[in-house]
Amino acid sequence: MRYLILTLALLLPAIARADASVNSDAGRNIESGQSSTIKRDKSLSTDKSNGRKATDSTSRENSTETSSNRSKSTKTSQTSASSSSASVDVNINGLLLREFTARYERDGGGGGKAGEYFGICKPLTHALSDYPVIFGEGIVGRREAQEQALRQGFTTTWANPLSVRFQHNDPTFSRYVQCRITASYWVAEAGKRAANAKVNTEDEVSRRIVKVFAEMDADDYVFQTLRQRARDLWRQETCSLQLQQLSEFKSPDMQCGIFSFIGDTFTVENRTTLSESSIDGHSYKIAVSSSAGDAVAVDDTYSSDDKVSLTNKDGVSIERFKESKKTASMNKSRSTDNNTSSKLNRSSGNNMNSTPTKD
Repeated sequence: MRYLILTLALLLPAIARADASVNSDAGRNIESGQSSTIKRDKSLSTDKSNGRKATDSTSRENSTETSSNRSKSTKTSQTSASSSSASVDVNINGLLLREFTARYERDGGGGGKAGEYFGICKPLTHALSDYPVIFGEGIVGRREAQEQALRQGFTTTWANPLSVRFQHNDPTFSRYVQCRITASYWVAEAGKRAANAKVNTEDEVSRRIVKVFAEMDADDYVFQTLRQRARDLWRQETCSLQLQQLSEFKSPDMQCGIFSFIGDTFTVENRTTLSESSIDGHSYKIAVSSSAGDAVAVDDTYSSDDKVSLTNKDGVSIERFKESKKTASMNKSRSTDNNTSSKLNRSSGNNMNSTPTKD
């Protein structure tokens, strides 16, 4: 504290004697510069690598297995059965003729060429109405002869009845005979096909026959084959016979070798046909079989199974790996740097200092 008081005592006289001063300074500085830099770099790098890798593996395994199996089975079986069967041969000749008549001659349900042909000549239902007889100087069917006789007002065709010898190629007679021969072949073919079926009820028999005729209608080749067979047979015939006059007709009495129609019996190639007893000399039948059976079986089975299995397995695996790789790398770089710089500095100034004194 004492030193501080001394210091202030020394400074106070000096401060009391200081003079006033005035200082003035003015200056001007101009600086300009210019710089230019150009840099060029070039770089080239090349890498090349070669590698090779190889793996070698060795594996070895030893296995030992032991198995033991013991099985025991006991079975008790009781079976009781009872069965009954029956088989009946159903004569289908009548069913064939009934379906033929309904399909082709009454209902018109027949299809194909067979339906068209039999629908016109009607071999069964028109057997009597179309039966050829002598009328006037020609041969016509009975129904047509009767209609002509009624229109003419008399029923006797000849005032003095004479016999007229039959001509084999007469169209009326030829069409009549060939229609019945073709029908015999057609129904016989249907009988052969239907008889091959296996049925269980009599209702199935009728359905089978309907199906057979439908299948035959759909295949015109079948009808054409049988129709040609009838033509060929009639072409070989050279028979001659005497036909009845309309006024003398009582019942069919036509005998001409390969074909005859006497009473109500048709015969083709010496075989009775188109009747329930015989079609082309055959009686077609279908076996209708039925069976019923009851069976009861009771099985009791007891089974036991013991199995022991032991497996030892040792394995050793060794793998060796080897890899070699070579790598070469080259890198080139080139750089050029040009730098140009200029600088100009100008400066001017005035400085004035004035200090007044006091005496």
